[in-house]
Amino acid sequence: MTIKGVLFDFGNTLISIELDWEKVIPLNIANMVNYLQSQNLPVDIDPFGKRFVELKNLKHQLGLQELHEYKSVDILNETFAEFGINHIPDSILEKAVDAFFYPEESLYTVIPGAHQVLQKLKEKGYKLALVSNASTGNLVQISMDHRDFTKYFDVTIISADIGYRKPHPRIFEMALEQLDLSPQEAVMVGDVPAYDIAGPKKLGLKTILVKYHESAEAKKQLTEIEPDALAYKITDIPNIIESWN
Repeated sequence: MTIKGVLFDFGNTLISIELDWEKVIPLNIANMVNYLQSQNLPVDIDPFGKRFVELKNLKHQLGLQELHEYKSVDILNETFAEFGINHIPDSILEKAVDAFFYPEESLYTVIPGAHQVLQKLKEKGYKLALVSNASTGNLVQISMDHRDFTKYFDVTIISADIGYRKPHPRIFEMALEQLDLSPQEAVMVGDVPAYDIAGPKKLGLKTILVKYHESAEAKKQLTEIEPDALAYKITDIPNIIESWN
């Protein structure tokens, strides 16, 4: 069957999100706390900010097991509750989460050649979807907008917005439904075998594992399921897809 659509992972597939987290996380915490203090909320970096990160890490590990995405705004609300602070407006929670992620988002870099590859696929008529795990949809959308990626994608599916994390089949099924494609008409491209290969393969999609930017997450989350192809350069992706047509 002819390939008509391509699903892309975002982090470490189209942009690099490999950072020095020991330096970045304190910046994230400080930026969030500064915002909350500007709203006259009685919080500080330690213990409030550090507890938020601790809870966030705990929920992330739980989400890996359940294939469920715990939203950062809910985790922040839970942190407030632990400190006896309740009824925080949703608007403040959302802006605080945006503030938390701002320092790291500003450091993400585009994988060289990503724009050219997406433009080439669009010109050839492929439907494109972004399918990403993230604890807040705003982080991905802001990063896409800042790097001029939004224009390429017909569909954007973020785990925080739907509750399911890759490799849960529903996240891929939703992308296919919105693209109006069958699994046999689509390819998933990503860097983490357990997320981007195992799930789509079980549904019947072709898969491309990117090897040009192996992340720490990719090395941790392994699977015995083999991809249909490997991309050692981002420019390999259109050629691989074309070879299947």
